[in-house]
Amino acid sequence: MSAGLAVLVASGLTVVAPRIAQPVSARFQIQTTVTTRSTRTGDAVPLVVGDAFVLDGAGIPAGSAANGVVMRAVRPGRVRGRGEIEIAVESVTAPDGRVIPVRGSVVIEPPPRRPPMQRRPPTVPILAGMAAGYGTAALASQVSNSAETIAGAGVIGGLGAGILVGVLQRGEDWVFPRGETIDVTITAVRQP
Repeated sequence: MSAGLAVLVASGLTVVAPRIAQPVSARFQIQTTVTTRSTRTGDAVPLVVGDAFVLDGAGIPAGSAANGVVMRAVRPGRVRGRGEIEIAVESVTAPDGRVIPVRGSVVIEPPPRRPPMQRRPPTVPILAGMAAGYGTAALASQVSNSAETIAGAGVIGGLGAGILVGVLQRGEDWVFPRGETIDVTITAVRQP
């Protein structure tokens, strides 16, 4: 036994190990609507604790206020049609009014796509293709009197425009409505 430890034991003092914050799984209810159309990085997201939990030795009851912020917001793309939003939980308010800084985030993605039987028909690409086909055929009729040439130009123009618009069409924006819940693993942040 080392001399320093022997002195501590003899004097009745004990060595206290520093506390390490333990991760806590928590459920939060979003208090504002979050959508891929208008949500931007840095937007505040007010939250309410959904289920009670213990954080840093303090009991946090359901209904307690919490603050979140949007860390990343991605609109649905033109080729990749799904967007996502990442929300970080920054603080939780204890019943005594103490604001506990926390760290934790969750990525919210839209629900899986509808089954193929329920998908909407691709109306915009079809209409764009039809318009381009008729326009191309009208232009071709100015140059040629051949029905085959005019019809061929119309078909090629229509298919090309329909495919191009179908590929470049942005995916649907989605809405995560007020009152929805998110599950986040959070850790209390130690203040120096």
